[in-house]
Amino acid sequence: MFALAGTYNSRVEVTFGPSVTRIPAYLFYSGATPNVRIAIVNIGENVTYIGRYAFDVMDTYFTNANFANKAGWFVSTSSTATSGTNISATVLSVVSLAAQYLRTTYASYYWHYNPQIIEDFTFNNGELVSYTGSDAEVEIPNTYSTAVINGETVFVEGDTYAVTAIADGDLIPASGTITGAFYNNRTITSVVIPDTVTRIGDYAFSNCSNLESVTMPTSLEEIGFRAFNACESLTGITFANSLQSIESYAFYGCTSLTTLTMPASLNFIGTYAFSGAGLTSVTFLETSGWTAGTTSLSASSLAAGRTAATYLTSTYVSQEWARS
Repeated sequence: MFALAGTYNSRVEVTFGPSVTRIPAYLFYSGATPNVRIAIVNIGENVTYIGRYAFDVMDTYFTNANFANKAGWFVSTSSTATSGTNISATVLSVVSLAAQYLRTTYASYYWHYNPQIIEDFTFNNGELVSYTGSDAEVEIPNTYSTAVINGETVFVEGDTYAVTAIADGDLIPASGTITGAFYNNRTITSVVIPDTVTRIGDYAFSNCSNLESVTMPTSLEEIGFRAFNACESLTGITFANSLQSIESYAFYGCTSLTTLTMPASLNFIGTYAFSGAGLTSVTFLETSGWTAGTTSLSASSLAAGRTAATYLTSTYVSQEWARS
C-alpha cells in the first residue's frame, strides 16, 4: 500500500505509490500510531481520496507533504461528496502548507480529487499553444494547472500557471503550412482574452474569417505579425492603454474594421499593419512624436480621424511607424 523510510520512534517518510488510489481515515491518527513520527508524505498521482484524520499526527515533525497532483482537490465533511471547499493548487505546491492542511487545518475533512479538465486548449510554459474546440464563442482561461489522470498529463482548472501569452505561430517554408493557436478557425465568432495576457503571438487568429469581436486584455503590450490577418468579419476592438506595439500585417485585410482608437501607450506600428482594412476613422490619443519611415507626421494630421485612417491604410502603409 505504501512505503516507509525510517526507524521505529524516528522521523519517517511515507510514500504512496502508483497502486494506491485511496488513503483510509485514521491511518496515521496520533492515538492509533503513537510511535510513528511522520516527517514527509508523498501523495502519488493516482490517489483520489484521503480519509479524515489520516495524518492527524499531534507533533510538529510532519512538515512536508508532496502532492503529485496539486490541482483538483477539494475537502468535505462527507466521504462521498462530489463538491466542497476547493484547495488551491498554489497552496499544495508549498509542501509545508500542504502538510499543515493535512495535519490540522482540514484534518477532520475528507479529501477528494476531482480535477476539472480544460478541454480543447493546449498550454506550454504559460502560453496558449492551440485550440481545437468547436465553440463559436470562446473564453480563454486565465490560469491552468496540470494533472496526471490514468497515466496521462492533462490540463485542468487550477492556479499553478497564469496564461500570459498566445504563442507565436509560424510559416513552415518546406510545406507552406502555417501554424497558430486559432489559425484558420472558421467557427469562432468571438473570443475573450484574459487580462493576464500581455502578448498575442504571430498568426494567432490569422484567417479566422468569421471572427467578429475580440475582448482584448487590459495588460496587452504587443500584437504579433499577422495576428489577425484576413479576419474579414472583425468589427469591434478596443485597445487598452498598455499596448505598445502592433507588428506588420497584424490586421491586414480586416475589411469590416472601420474605426479604431490608438492608445497613448502605443509607440510602434509595423508595415502594412492595416493594409486592406476598412478603416474610415482612427483616433490617436497621442498625436505628437510620430514618424512613418523618415517622414514626420504632424499632430494636426493625426488628430483628423479620416486622415489618420488614410495614412495607415494607404499613404504610409508601407512604412514602419514609431513614436519618440
